[in-house]
Amino acid sequence: MKQYLVLLLLALILVFTTACSLISSSGPTRSISYHGIEGAQISSDRPTSYEEGGATYPSLPYPTKEGYIFYGWYDNALGGTRVYHVNSSSTGDLDLYAYWQIPGLSLPYGTLVGTIQYVPNEAEDTREDLTIPRYYLGVEVTYLKSIVSDTLNTITFPDSLTSFGAGAFKYASALTTLEIPTTITSIGTSAFEDNTTIETITGGAGVTEIAGNAFRRATSLSSVPSFPSLSSLGFGAFTGVTSLSAITIAPNVETIGSHAFSGCSSLNSVTFSGTSTLTKIAFSAFEDCTSLEAITLPPSLDELEDSVFEGCSALSSIIIPDSLTQIRRNVFTDCTSLTSVSLPENTETHYETGTFSRCTSLTSVDIPQECTVIPGSMFSGCTSLNTVNLSTTLQAIGSNAFYDCNSLGAITLPDTLNTIETQAFTGTNLTTIFIPDSVTTIGSKLFSDRYIPHTSVLSTIRCGAAAAPLGWDTLWDGSISSNPVVTWNQVR
Repeated sequence: MKQYLVLLLLALILVFTTACSLISSSGPTRSISYHGIEGAQISSDRPTSYEEGGATYPSLPYPTKEGYIFYGWYDNALGGTRVYHVNSSSTGDLDLYAYWQIPGLSLPYGTLVGTIQYVPNEAEDTREDLTIPRYYLGVEVTYLKSIVSDTLNTITFPDSLTSFGAGAFKYASALTTLEIPTTITSIGTSAFEDNTTIETITGGAGVTEIAGNAFRRATSLSSVPSFPSLSSLGFGAFTGVTSLSAITIAPNVETIGSHAFSGCSSLNSVTFSGTSTLTKIAFSAFEDCTSLEAITLPPSLDELEDSVFEGCSALSSIIIPDSLTQIRRNVFTDCTSLTSVSLPENTETHYETGTFSRCTSLTSVDIPQECTVIPGSMFSGCTSLNTVNLSTTLQAIGSNAFYDCNSLGAITLPDTLNTIETQAFTGTNLTTIFIPDSVTTIGSKLFSDRYIPHTSVLSTIRCGAAAAPLGWDTLWDGSISSNPVVTWNQVR
């Protein structure tokens, strides 16, 4: 009997010890808070607490939200870890963040962290407006890769976004207006290329770079902001934007890229804002801007590359600063409305061939004293040119310099001139000319009319030299239908 009582007592002690152990293992009550559920449908009896270390744990709710797909609960709004359920490893108060997936909006694999794209499938592409959140599936959004949609016409961007990527809006075919947030600093290559529906772009105060072909052939785009922070304007940035009528070049832009505005046939206003630091306009930057009537180039400008204003057929007035040292080939070729021009008074200014070729309305030109060389074809085809005042320091006239200037009836060659190249005065309307004895080199067929539709009227060539110097081509006066009289040892 004693033995039985001892065993019973031991059993009671074991039960009591176990019960105490279980009681002592139960932790405190912890709260469960839910975030990111604005606008969502979620159970009203969702668990709001749990017993830490308890024997049972509540199930987490599965919310729904129109236009979104629930992606899961996470323990942080940014870069969180997914929480599938509350369990024995859960500790402390729980803050759970709902991650929502927008159909078609994704973080593309293999790209930089923060890159987002909207590429819905055909069934998903019904949305007309899209708000891109700052945090998407736990990642802070900083870079827009692309928008591909036939229905989307309104996009709201987060203030974390800094860049529009290459081709970002190329296939956003329903987009007509876009406001660029101040956080955007870069518009990538071909960002809007061939987007023919975009009409108006606003904002863009923080943009520092517009990359190559960014708006190329966005033919409906008629209005863009001034981009006051811009410092880099890439090649072909606005090529073929045929509805664009005005553009402002920001003070920090040092180079306008090649073909930047070529083919902008409605462009009639180009403004350089503030104190411009522009030093170079690259080749063909404004080529075929057929509505551009006037432009004042800033005093900081150093170089005009080839064909910058070629084909600007309405250009009638241009102010060229004295700061220019390089004027490349065909800069003003086919500017058929240009009637007069003032050239830079700068001894460092270097001209290349064809500067004003086929400027058919140009009537007069003064060659500044600082200019010592007129390059080949500089005024060729200027059929209205009737007055040319050469500098008294001029040393050379290039080949075809005044070719087919059939209104030019008189010209005075200075005593500093030493070289006249081939066909320099072919097709002019000169009746007489005096060649000073300083000229030691002349190319062939100086006054030829063989290759033009005009018959020469040149009757007299007076030469200061006693005879043709050795540096004169043997055919220097050949192929002239009027057979002019050449006299030697003449005085002016």
